[in-house]
Amino acid sequence: MSADYEAIEARRRSAGAPVPVTDAIKAQVTATLASAFNQDPVMNWFVRQDKHHDEVLASLIEHMLGQYMDSGWAIAAENGSCATLWSRPGASAAGMGIIDQIAMLPRILRTCTLRRLPRVLKVMSALDEHHPHEPDHFYLFMIGVHADHQGQGLGSTILAKALETVDAEGMPAYLENSNPKNMPLYERHGFKVMKEIKFEPDGPPLWPMWREART
Repeated sequence: MSADYEAIEARRRSAGAPVPVTDAIKAQVTATLASAFNQDPVMNWFVRQDKHHDEVLASLIEHMLGQYMDSGWAIAAENGSCATLWSRPGASAAGMGIIDQIAMLPRILRTCTLRRLPRVLKVMSALDEHHPHEPDHFYLFMIGVHADHQGQGLGSTILAKALETVDAEGMPAYLENSNPKNMPLYERHGFKVMKEIKFEPDGPPLWPMWREART
């Protein structure tokens, strides 16, 4: 058995037994998600595309990860090679209040620059508008595999493990797919496209996807 194969199998086992994200692995998970979303079409449509791109993307993801660690369901492979962030039922469709939005403005401006601010506002508005409020459901906010380990089945493995919890609770699930390359992954796990959102005139599409409850 080759060392590469053993390493891949070790990562798959870790993905199949995810642990809650804690401060001990937060930096590693942040790096993994930043790597995974570095080429995401929607993310790159509103995140600044200059020498600060990688820095602000990592900062944004670190902030979002912290939110899901505090009030959501953030799990990752123990070795940090993949991770997924969820909202549990009851918090799925909760948007930010006006105070939260104002507090986020400096971070948003640093992430997208003033020129791209209309783009991020379009994305935030679309996410809020199209997110179903009922029935109650799990919301898959983000899933990612480090670029160095993509194509090894880690995303599918950690997603399948998370969906075991979703199914055990008899709940549906919802996500927004921002990358067409991920469509087969989500469809294999039972998610179906609800519609296509287009950010006119030059933005990439976004696909809300729904997975019915399984009993």
